[in-house]
Amino acid sequence: MSLLDRIRGRSRRPTSPSRKAEASIPFTAQIEPDAPFFAIGDVHGCIRQLGDLLVKIEKLEDVPQVICVGDMVDRGDDSAAVLNMMRRLNGEFGDLVLSLKGNHEAMMLDFIDDPERSGDRWLRNGGLQ
Repeated sequence: MSLLDRIRGRSRRPTSPSRKAEASIPFTAQIEPDAPFFAIGDVHGCIRQLGDLLVKIEKLEDVPQVICVGDMVDRGDDSAAVLNMMRRLNGEFGDLVLSLKGNHEAMMLDFIDDPERSGDRWLRNGGLQ
């Protein structure tokens, strides 16, 4: 049984009464986007790799929207450069480049707001870099 079938409610596993009601709800999410796009995630401060990928995208005849789905910071050594690049790209290209906050950005912001409470978690997950 594929994961998609299970998500759609076609699981062969027995379900509890509350799960049976959920399983009967039809899957209505749009499978095909209106337009092509690139989703980039888990860059984790690796500016060179992000730059290489963006150069490849830029060489396309019709450049689609680029959606950065989070985790642009931590672990790699160039998180600040990655954030600066994303800010510049968004300023220059507007809605063609969209950046979403991932859990690593959330940890970073929590650390900024309350370093004593959130510092250990952020540092364990790549914040030291």
